[in-house]
Amino acid sequence: MIKPALLFGCLFLLSSLSLCEGQSQLIGPSQPIVAIVGGHIFLPSHLEPAVDAVGRTVEWTRPDLDHRFVHVWRRDGVEVVSKKHLSYEGRTSLFLHKLMNGDVSLKLSEVKLSDEGKYQCFIPSLDRESIVELVVDAHMVTCNCSTAHIFTGVTVVLLCICAHCLELVHIVIMILFHFGCPT
Repeated sequence: MIKPALLFGCLFLLSSLSLCEGQSQLIGPSQPIVAIVGGHIFLPSHLEPAVDAVGRTVEWTRPDLDHRFVHVWRRDGVEVVSKKHLSYEGRTSLFLHKLMNGDVSLKLSEVKLSDEGKYQCFIPSLDRESIVELVVDAHMVTCNCSTAHIFTGVTVVLLCICAHCLELVHIVIMILFHFGCPT
């Protein structure tokens, strides 16, 4: 036979858990996220206090698009690819190992200029949403190579081959020829 005090304690614990869950907020960044064309970016969003999001549907959308879904994760652990906007196909993912800690951030790969805009993360079962603004900078360039080395005189040795570094080296060479090489 279950003692009334034990039953009351269990009911109180269960109601406390659902109250805590209902109090969770979906938190996004207060400032826009800046991305580089061709790079990878994370659109941060997490539940605070942390609530396990593994068994929950998570929807990432772009409200300004006709077909607004960017990434839909169903509560049964399946991505709904059929709802996804074609331009995001194969470029979005969630961090599955972080869902249990309430982290529902979206990874966006191979960023395009057209990705710029406001994104909404929504968890229907909690009726919580966050907004993330993405700014794409076409003029910022990443370079994952070693520093370019320039030697004075006739020989120029480059230890880097990337468009951005070649442009910088070209500028440096022009300066050297214009002002003369230091001795």
